Amino acid sequence: MQAWRFLLFVFGAAAFQASLPRAFAILGATADECKKAYGKSFGGTTQEVSPPARIKYQFRWQDISVVGQFVGRDVSDSRCCHVTYMRYPEANAPRKPLTEDEIAAVLALNAGGSTWEKIGNGWRRGDRRAFAYEARGVTNGMADNAVIVFTADFYAKDANVSPEVKALMNGYSAK
Repeated sequence: MQAWRFLLFVFGAAAFQASLPRAFAILGATADECKKAYGKSFGGTTQEVSPPARIKYQFRWQDISVVGQFVGRDVSDSRCCHVTYMRYPEANAPRKPLTEDEIAAVLALNAGGSTWEKIGNGWRRGDRRAFAYEARGVTNGMADNAVIVFTADFYAKDANVSPEVKALMNGYSAK
């Protein structure tokens, strides 16, 4: 964990990272590990899950919404393979975008002992086992964003992926 703090300090996100729970729905974490970090999830469902995920849990941590999708033989042994981070909306207020420091912290938490390389509109982990991109949009007239981090195998067989994902995975094959 000390290496994470040093890396995040370099990116200027040490204060943000220090306040994160240890298991911040990072890739490879179990649903139980995520629940221990955040408490009870809401919206835990097997509906509206992107295949090959089996179940999706949503957590709220401070003002960050964390949506993890889990893959495994069954729900009990599933691991996080796709996670979306975005600012949780405040009542009657536009959603604020994640800051550059928060994005750096999210990437560092999902580095899995590797480093991230900026490519196109996103990042590729040095071991080529994970990718990430920043989705930008407008909600109620205000700019917002989300950071989507996923394992390389999550989209490998899905022909209906977004252009952002296709661009990141250009030439990648899980086989």
